[in-house]
Amino acid sequence: MVKAKEASSIEANGGTEGVVYLNAAKEAYDNKDYAEATKYYLKAGEAGEAKAYFKLATLFSRGENVVKDVGKGFE
Repeated sequence: MVKAKEASSIEANGGTEGVVYLNAAKEAYDNKDYAEATKYYLKAGEAGEAKAYFKLATLFSRGENVVKDVGKGFE
């Protein structure tokens, strides 16, 4: 379920939930909050943003600020 703050952001961004999550993930990643970034990349992927799944795969395959798990990255 989308929180009220996220809902208003979705409206402001043309109603694309996945893009809002993708932007939140990038912001969290840039702020070195990798757990939050991973959570939002997953939500963005579930909302239909393929780019988010690609980023998650890259993070896990390289062990980039998460425990390296090539199998999970491939998944």
